[in-house]
Amino acid sequence: MTLPATPAAALAEQERVLALISAAQEAQEEFERTGTREAELRAYTFRQDVDRESLTLAAAHIALLGAYAEALERERWIPVEERLPEAGTPILVWNEDGKNCREATYEPWDDGEYRFCGRSYADVLEVAFWRPFPLLPAQAPASAGGEG
Repeated sequence: MTLPATPAAALAEQERVLALISAAQEAQEEFERTGTREAELRAYTFRQDVDRESLTLAAAHIALLGAYAEALERERWIPVEERLPEAGTPILVWNEDGKNCREATYEPWDDGEYRFCGRSYADVLEVAFWRPFPLLPAQAPASAGGEG
């Protein structure tokens, strides 16, 4: 199941599903009112369609939860005690005093020590948290969208 790629496509899909549910409810009400075989078959067919749609929506919901969890992980600030970034990768850091957010690079040393450097290697920072730079729009992960 692919997720809608744009907000407009998601809203259109929502409207389509709501219309299907509304038609199924109307068919069921017609059957209850008339009791005819034709109305019963129509209501049954719509119930099957809604059941299939429910499974599809459940799969979409699971996919959205997975994409949401990935986005939360990608966007969170990581304590340096938890783990350190890849060496040489530009990152954002919060200083230990919690008053300064800036670009830095993690540089491990051979003796097991490390440092976070600002724009120059002489600019050593005391860091409490770090995170990757946010993704550019063109870098949005494929798992969060798809053809709709």
